[in-house]
Amino acid sequence: TIGCGPAIYNPDSETVAASSPEELETVKKNFLMKKLGLEVDPPPAAFYIWVTVPKGYTSASFTAHLLEKAGIVTTPGNGFGAPGEGYIRMTVCTTKERLAEAVERIKKAGF
Repeated sequence: TIGCGPAIYNPDSETVAASSPEELETVKKNFLMKKLGLEVDPPPAAFYIWVTVPKGYTSASFTAHLLEKAGIVTTPGNGFGAPGEGYIRMTVCTTKERLAEAVERIKKAGF
């Protein structure tokens, strides 16, 4: 079972991924959309992004694929109820370098 829990508190988290709220929003919007061609719906003022699952996958199967092939942990949208099917949830509360590493690992895993 893949689940999600509270993030570990990091007092520098506002400056880890971005130097301002506006930059954080840009990081979230561009993280997967431009780098991997996935559709991202970043909510304002949050460190989670909702990613539309590529064709041929369910929320659970894409989550499993990313975990098995890229070592990336995500949360299947269907864990939040039926309306969440077709999406996965990811966190972007990390450094830009770690986000770039995640992008490269997802690219290598393919989808």
